[in-house]
Amino acid sequence: MKRNFLTRNYCILCNSKKIIDVLKLEETPLANSYPIRKNIKEQYFPLTTSLCNKCGHLQLKQVVSPKKMFSNYLYVSGTSKVLIRHFNKYCNKMISKFKLKKKDFILDIACNDGTFLEFFVKKKFMNIVGVEPAKNLRNINIRKKIKINTIFFNETNSFTLKKKYQKFKLISANNVFAHVPNLKSFALGVKNILDNKGVFVFEVSYLLDVINKLSFDTIYHEHMSYHALKPLISFFNSLGMNVFDFDLIDSQGGSIRVYVCHAGQRRIFKNKINNQIIKEFKRGLFKKKLYEKYYKRMTQEKIKFQRYICKYDSKFVFGFGAPAKLTTFSHFFRIDRNQINSIVDDNKLKQKRFSPGQKFPIISYEKLKKSQCKVIIIFAWNFAESIIKKLRKFFRKKNVKVIVPFPKLRIINL
Repeated sequence: MKRNFLTRNYCILCNSKKIIDVLKLEETPLANSYPIRKNIKEQYFPLTTSLCNKCGHLQLKQVVSPKKMFSNYLYVSGTSKVLIRHFNKYCNKMISKFKLKKKDFILDIACNDGTFLEFFVKKKFMNIVGVEPAKNLRNINIRKKIKINTIFFNETNSFTLKKKYQKFKLISANNVFAHVPNLKSFALGVKNILDNKGVFVFEVSYLLDVINKLSFDTIYHEHMSYHALKPLISFFNSLGMNVFDFDLIDSQGGSIRVYVCHAGQRRIFKNKINNQIIKEFKRGLFKKKLYEKYYKRMTQEKIKFQRYICKYDSKFVFGFGAPAKLTTFSHFFRIDRNQINSIVDDNKLKQKRFSPGQKFPIISYEKLKKSQCKVIIIFAWNFAESIIKKLRKFFRKKNVKVIVPFPKLRIINL
């Protein structure tokens, strides 16, 4: 089978060729592929991260075409009550923090099913625009009265948006700044259509949390970058923009919300930013040695997990949540159909399909209720508390154990 991916030998942020490989994981299929049949032959891709010795950016070495990964997308934000609450609060904060008016133009890049933008629509904002390349999500956004553009966002396409609408007071990009193969083109596109006093805000998984919580399962082919604050500062400065503030948030297992403006247009919270960068240096984010220790921790956790799970017959073991991170987790931990019966997911687009690679059947919660499960592994561990609360309503008196693999292996009796 043709190995259709590119190998990147330069830093995506600063273009330096002084990059070194620091983590080599198991080869996997694409994390959001979810085949419809068990016997479909999947393509596997190498999975290696590289560290830039100049600016400190961590990125994926192998780059798969975004069209292959995102043109038909089965992940939707609206199936998670936790994310819905998060986006509601996020919307309210943006309106109050930046004094947004009903006629202001607001753009969300990679808006998915429109869960975030829908809150602006409900508040009677009139110029709500979304960009989402997944064709299967287009009609969902239209029904929510979002002006949807089914394109990939980059500098070239930003001119089309500029002509069609006008400059935007707020541009958001949530959980997508890690997914972009050409971040310079993306950022210049934002700069092109951002109002002079406007704000670009993006949320992305934070590398410091990935390290501290051992959440290596967030490393997969859609995530081409693993962001820390320090490299982002110099990247935006080089483009005539400024990172002026940030928030650390719990979303997606630990994220950073970064605020960017045109250079010189807003007060920069220098002390706050510098203090956070000091924490990044102290943790060793920009040194190869940290990732060598990290790999050892991953291996130790794999051994612990396997020791526990091997005690049970697979017909009694189920998973809860079939997120993209399951693909990396199941391949590195060497979990297969001999250990797990099926995996529950509330997303109907994934049900009756199979997980990438290991081909676990994906079922509904109703089917889990009818099973004889004794162990439930929460693969969507970033939503663990809400999932446990849901499980307790039905399984409290059924002698079922729950395993939460991250940030630290936990075994809970329901």
